[in-house]
Amino acid sequence: MFTCIPRIIACIEVTTAVILTDTELIKIQIKIKFTSLSLLAMTFAAIDHCHSYATVTKAPIPIVTGYTATSCACGMGCGSWDIQNDNKCHCQCYGIDWTSARCCKLV
Repeated sequence: MFTCIPRIIACIEVTTAVILTDTELIKIQIKIKFTSLSLLAMTFAAIDHCHSYATVTKAPIPIVTGYTATSCACGMGCGSWDIQNDNKCHCQCYGIDWTSARCCKLV
């Protein structure tokens, strides 16, 4: 069984059932939260600069060299997009009128 913990930057694989006391479970939950917050803090510390780019063309937005696309948005109510090769925002809907990208430089 493969389980992802919400709001945690990690997934764990559960292979055996273990019975834990409430105290042990609380200690595990605290450790998981601390670890995930540490990972999140390290990630934010690694972000140097973030920029937003927008275009009115229908073509994918190429990202500036040295930056990585982290999210995209599309016009015409399109919620389907993907990031191609870490450097291009691509909207997957027909007839969109604009595309925007959020890009960050990791150090």
